[in-house]
Order: sequence, then structure tokens, then C-alpha cells
Amino acid sequence: MSFSAGHWKAAGGVRPAAERSPALNSLRWRTTFVPAAAIFLYETLRHGLFEHAVPLPHLYGNLLTGAVALVLCFLFSRAVFKEVAAIQRSALEETRRAAMLASMVEERERLSRELHDGLAQIASYVLVRLDTIRNLIEEQRAPEAVAELESLRGAAEGVNADVREAISGLRSSVAERGLAEAVKDYLEAFEERHHITTRLHRGPGADEIPPFEGAQVFRVIQEALTNVRKHAGAATVDVEITRGSDLHVRIVDDGSGFSLAEAESRPQCVGLASMRERVHALAGAVAISSVPGHGTAITLTVPLPPA
Repeated sequence: MSFSAGHWKAAGGVRPAAERSPALNSLRWRTTFVPAAAIFLYETLRHGLFEHAVPLPHLYGNLLTGAVALVLCFLFSRAVFKEVAAIQRSALEETRRAAMLASMVEERERLSRELHDGLAQIASYVLVRLDTIRNLIEEQRAPEAVAELESLRGAAEGVNADVREAISGLRSSVAERGLAEAVKDYLEAFEERHHITTRLHRGPGADEIPPFEGAQVFRVIQEALTNVRKHAGAATVDVEITRGSDLHVRIVDDGSGFSLAEAESRPQCVGLASMRERVHALAGAVAISSVPGHGTAITLTVPLPPA
């Protein structure tokens, strides 16, 4: 069953984007009428002007008319391709905006799940430990009760750090200030909160990263620094951002390192998988190099659209 434009409107449906685009409508009418006008012009020149008003030999008249038609066709095709390129750029930009919006929604859903799961776990842990502390107090085992309280304090500090990191990530200003400036602000806050020295190295083009790719790479950097805070025991972290035809990011810490094979075999180790998923969604590549006792280096390569 086919629907006309009137049927679409009467049915309350949404017309296809191609039918709602003024640029495409304009292009459609021009590609319909300009060839007809060119044929009319050809016939007028050949049989009207060059045979009666300005008589020319048959061959010369054909050549001159063909030259005029060729020039007109060239100018028309040039205008058409220029407009098609503009429509294509607009469509790509709309696609990128839609992808960014979908990514933001997905990020918030993921964050809500992580916060819910994390808070649920810590609540269960706190209830169990409080029962243990009450029993220790009743048995007058004060030193052991104090040790349990210290353990609870450490768990609460860890959850507090996770929540602050998540909120800080949501407030990132990649779209407004660019990737490099957003990372700079984040590193300064990270260093102040966790007393881990951070250094940002800006290579050529670091301040010219598109917002969509920049937002996703920012999340990867955030995830990497969360892993450093939780597991590495590092004293310093270096982040390098460089843009060529691709975006290159390198995150290096001097922490304890780990065995990559063992880390990826643990189902609870979701940080590395999350980083890979984000980079692969951008058609990029991620390389992780780590040796126990010798720190970790994470290298990202993300293709970028033409400037």
C-alpha cells in the first residue's frame, strides 16, 4: 500500500526527511526543469538563431550550439554537486548530533546503574559490618570494633570518591571548552582530591578536537584515571593529547601495573572493557601495556572527520 504526501498528512504521519528538506525540494525542481530548459535553448539557438537570424554553415552551427550547451551543463552540474555536498555535510552533522545525544543518554543510564549497584552494595556491606560491630561491643572487644569502624570509614570514602568522580564527569565542559581544556580541569581536580601528581601534555592540534569524539575520549580518560586511583597506587599520571589526521591520546602512570590477561579474565573488571567499547564505537583502536611493578600505558587512536 502506498501513501501520497496528502495521505501522510491526513494520517498524522511524519513525512520523510527528504520531503521536508527545502534544499532537496529546490534541487529536485531544478534537476527537472533545467534539462528541459537546456533542450529548449538548444532548439532555439540551432533552428531559430543560427539558421535564420545569423545564418551559419550546418557544421559550425552545431559546434557553436554544442559548446553553449556544454558550458551550461557544466555550470549546472557544478551547482548541483556543490549543493549536494552542502546537503551531505548538513546530514552528517545532524547524524553526529543525534549520535552525541544518544551517547549522552546512554552515559547517564550507565551511570545511574553503576551508582545504584554501588550504593546497594555498600549499603549491604554497612549493615553487615554494623551487626558485627554491635556484637563486638556487646562482647567488650573494643579494639576489634574500632578496626571494623575504620574499615567502614574506608569503604565510605571509596564510595564518596566514586560519586564525586561521576558527578565531575557529568559536569565536563568538552563541548564548550574543548577536550584539552576539559581534561586540564579534570586533572587539576583529580590531583587535588587524591594527591596524585598529574601532567597534561598538549601536542599539535590538541585544542581542535570535534565535540562528539572529544566527549567520548574524555570518558575513556576518566575511566583510566579511576582505575589508577582504585588499583594502581601511582604517584604520577601523564596524559598526552595530539591531533594529526587522527586523535592520539596516551595515558601513562607509574603505579603497580598488572597482568593484562589476568585482569581481562575477571568478570568484575569492567573498566578495561568499557574503555575498549567506547573507542571501538568511534572506529578507533586502544592498546594497553602493563607490567606488574612497572606501571601502565594506555594508547588511544581515534579517526576524526575532515576539518
